[in-house]
Amino acid sequence: MEIHLPEKISIEEYISKYFFSKFIDIKNEKIIIDFLNLRWIDPFGAVMLTIFIINLTDNNNEVYICCNKNSKCITYLNRMNFFELVGLEIDYPYARRPSNCRFKEMVNITNEDMIEHATSDIINVLSPDNCIKRGYSSYILGELLNNVFHHSRGLGGGYAFAQYYNHTNKTVFAVGDTGRGFLKSLERVLEKELKNTEDKHSYAIFKSMEKGVTGGGEIFDNERASSGDCYNNVGLGLYFLKQICEHNNGKIRIISHNGDVTYEPGCSIIEDHLEDLSNKIIHGSVIAIEINKNFTIPYKEFFSNMNDPHLKNHTDEVQFE
Repeated sequence: MEIHLPEKISIEEYISKYFFSKFIDIKNEKIIIDFLNLRWIDPFGAVMLTIFIINLTDNNNEVYICCNKNSKCITYLNRMNFFELVGLEIDYPYARRPSNCRFKEMVNITNEDMIEHATSDIINVLSPDNCIKRGYSSYILGELLNNVFHHSRGLGGGYAFAQYYNHTNKTVFAVGDTGRGFLKSLERVLEKELKNTEDKHSYAIFKSMEKGVTGGGEIFDNERASSGDCYNNVGLGLYFLKQICEHNNGKIRIISHNGDVTYEPGCSIIEDHLEDLSNKIIHGSVIAIEINKNFTIPYKEFFSNMNDPHLKNHTDEVQFE
């Protein structure tokens, strides 16, 4: 079987989900993935494609690739560790120059120690311009990566990738895992609301961006109970990211199993017909954020209505704008 990739897989490309859903449940096949038509891929697309290929191999498929090794897109993916992480390594013919804070190569987060390193590297790409913003951003990203790692439940860990685009002055960063997804993680918390909801997967994603919702999920209760950690996983990572996007014309795109939600300031796009698909989009979740390089954080507005005692000490230290 051959799978011909489209020309573009990115945070902007809405046709991508239908493409992936056609193949996600194929089992016991020899599959050739054709990269020849692919002209553009961003961190969202790369992480999405990573999860897709891992899904295929998990289904006992033999996966091979067909590509022009010298094409710009293949060279880019190769430099960003994509082929190595999906087990389809291609020799990189050039010297690996340092990123100079322009990107963070894709990394597979397989233990908690890697979360701190990945967070620091992504912060360097985002380039917060002062130590307070850097600390605040580190908390948000650290919680996001921590959640992705624990959601994977040992199934290969999570993935992270960031890229700054000079021509738009924006950074796109994405994280993903092959875990149970937003709906399964939040079923207990949203039990009553989900009873009358047709598009449960997208609804769970949408609710995850509200303050404290994910902090009440079963997986987080277990983690906090076992570790005694009452600061991490309090359900604020996606909420804060949503707030930053609102104040900086950013964008969030989340795909999880059958659900697909894109959030932009002033509107939310929920693909409410995805429940009709016989196949999932992917087995797992991908979260991507597009944000201006020189983003601002309205500290006072964020913390003025924060009642969470675990953030109290952090709040006292922030110098409000």
